[in-house]
Amino acid sequence: MAKILIKKNTIDFPFVDDKGEELFCLQFDKTDEGIKNFYKAKDKLEQMKVEVANEESIDEVIPYIRSVYESILGKGSFDQVYKINPSITIATYYLSVICDAILDDLLSDLKANLDNKYVQGYLKKNAKDSIQDK
Repeated sequence: MAKILIKKNTIDFPFVDDKGEELFCLQFDKTDEGIKNFYKAKDKLEQMKVEVANEESIDEVIPYIRSVYESILGKGSFDQVYKINPSITIATYYLSVICDAILDDLLSDLKANLDNKYVQGYLKKNAKDSIQDK
C-alpha cells in the first residue's frame, strides 16, 4: 500500500533579530481561500499609488497596509510587524518580500504539477477533447 505524505499547507515567515533569535512567525495559509485572498490583496497593493510625503499620508497608508497584511497573513499580523519596527516603509518592504516568496512558492507548486506525467496526460487528453467538442 502506498503511503501519502500530507503536504504542509502553510508558508512560514519567521522574523528574527540580529542574533538570529526568532521573535515571531507569520504564516500564509495555502488553502484555496488563502490563495484567492492573496491574489486579491496583491492586486490591491499593486494598485496603491500613495506617496508618503507627510504625516497625514502616513496615517492614511497604515490602515490600507494593515488590511493587506491581514488579508494575506491573518488578523494581528501587521501589528506584530509594526510593533518591532514602527515604520510603514519598512513594513511595506517586508510585505513585498513576503508576497514575492508566496508567489514563488505557488508558481513552484504549479510547475511541479504541470511537470507530473499524469497531469500532463490529463491536460493533453482534455485539450484534445475540448478541441473535438468544438
